[in-house]
Amino acid sequence: MPFQLSPCGLTYGGVSLFVVIFAVIPIARPLFKELDLPWHLFMAAFIFGAASLSMTMLPGTPQIQNIMPTKYMASSPTSAPLVGLTGAFIVATFNVFYFRYILKKAKAKGERYEETRSRRPRSRSAGLGTDAECVVEPDSAVVVLILLNVDIPYIKKDVVLALTGGVVACMILFWKVLCQCP
Repeated sequence: MPFQLSPCGLTYGGVSLFVVIFAVIPIARPLFKELDLPWHLFMAAFIFGAASLSMTMLPGTPQIQNIMPTKYMASSPTSAPLVGLTGAFIVATFNVFYFRYILKKAKAKGERYEETRSRRPRSRSAGLGTDAECVVEPDSAVVVLILLNVDIPYIKKDVVLALTGGVVACMILFWKVLCQCP
């Protein structure tokens, strides 16, 4: 099972964007190093996916910006899907062109990945183990989206129930992984 960790999948699963950044940075840094991309471009890539699209624009997300109006305005998490999808398409298109522009500009300046001076390499034993031992995929987002947006008899559409269902689904799906990791 390959290692997959998507900021969009995490935010769609109900994880706060401010928590997601701490989960993604340890994975993004080696990728940027391997691809020899300037590290200062990380935030542009992160904001492109997680902050601009899945946190605010795509319909059905369990983020607070999408859930608060459901209580006070009698709307649903999937209200105005055409507006949300249109906005997401426009922003995604702009983000792709902008990221290509800043990447080309950085390469023209000769910018490359540079390790920060204060960064000390940590041993593998201090972390969760090797990649083969601990593999997690954020598939709970599918469970959260179903519980939050699909009419299921006898189940009230509630963000707390949807997020709890996502946690339970992760515990069931990844029980072996949870038991293996220290």
